[in-house]
Amino acid sequence: MKKMKPTKRISTAKRGPAPFTVVGYFAAVPQPARTALNKMRATIRSVVPRETTEVISYRIPAFRSSKGVLVRI
Repeated sequence: MKKMKPTKRISTAKRGPAPFTVVGYFAAVPQPARTALNKMRATIRSVVPRETTEVISYRIPAFRSSKGVLVRI
């Protein structure tokens, strides 16, 4: 069996500070990708329960309900 080369990991310091809000996350995304993410966000919002909230989970936007995380974008 072939040995795999270790993957190069980026340290947390090189990634920059973690976003605190979903709005802050979207503000940091370049424009072509931001438009696509906003469309996806609107689609998800239209189908999740009303009590679902948007949060940052594992450094990315997510939708959380009382049962746990539903979707990570």
